[in-house]
Amino acid sequence: MKYDYEKEFVEALKTITDNNLKKKLVAIKKLVCEHMKIENEFKKEHNQLEYKYESLYKPIYEKRKNIIDGTGSINIEEIQDKLKELNINEEDAKKNSETGIPDFWLKCLENCPECEPINDKDKKILKKLKDITCESFENGNFNIIFTFEENDYFTPNVLTKEFILDEQYDIKEIKCTKIDWKNDESNPTIEMKTKKVKNKKTKEIKKVTKRENVASFFSTFKNYVRKDDEKNENEEDDDDSDLSDEFESNIDAQYDVGLQFREEIIPYAIEYYLGIAESEDLDEEGEEEEEEEEIEEKPKKKKGKKH
Repeated sequence: MKYDYEKEFVEALKTITDNNLKKKLVAIKKLVCEHMKIENEFKKEHNQLEYKYESLYKPIYEKRKNIIDGTGSINIEEIQDKLKELNINEEDAKKNSETGIPDFWLKCLENCPECEPINDKDKKILKKLKDITCESFENGNFNIIFTFEENDYFTPNVLTKEFILDEQYDIKEIKCTKIDWKNDESNPTIEMKTKKVKNKKTKEIKKVTKRENVASFFSTFKNYVRKDDEKNENEEDDDDSDLSDEFESNIDAQYDVGLQFREEIIPYAIEYYLGIAESEDLDEEGEEEEEEEEIEEKPKKKKGKKH
């Protein structure tokens, strides 16, 4: 079993002079490798189970999609008791009812702190977002699929993020659908900013328009490769490689967000839509920490450490 910190381990041992201690540490590291081997088997079986149960989730997600877009019918008998409990009269509910649930996924994403910032242009585009789904594979790879209505902003209408793992089930690569924006005005990841520039010789002042990158939900639809992997010689440089560090996310952070979509946002979208996804966690912290919670960002949950 490959130990990814082998080089660092050897360097660390060089700082230790006691050979007897070194021997013990080498023995412990061997036990870590044995643990990793068993853990790998667990991950393999876990991924196969996720793949198996994904087919059971799909009909549920399809029914939800139909309720959201207004094409599906609701079996009132199945929820009659809850409607009575909430004092919801079906006839009154029909009077001013809109088709489906407008802006469902936009609201979900706005209430997700782990997601990228959503700017004003993003909001207009995300109103066209019809569904978010996940496609899992037996080897642990998975795709997050964003399906949009036909729109005046970009093509294609289906955007996919592919999460590709290595043999030890650590994230190796992320491939995203290339977005073809119909024009610069439609592109929420850039802004055209006009500045006044003075010529030092002629003193002439003229206006110059420059294209600048801005934070956007769509900024992360680009390809990521783990830095310690060799880049394919034929692979073209990413068009967005000049994004500033402020908005640049590394592959591990993007993988965490992908897991958040698969494990939380997609199955429990209603909680994000209502803005109650983290209410239980906040209550557990207690009243004494309320002031701190208002000013401190909640740390992201780690999905495991690469060995």
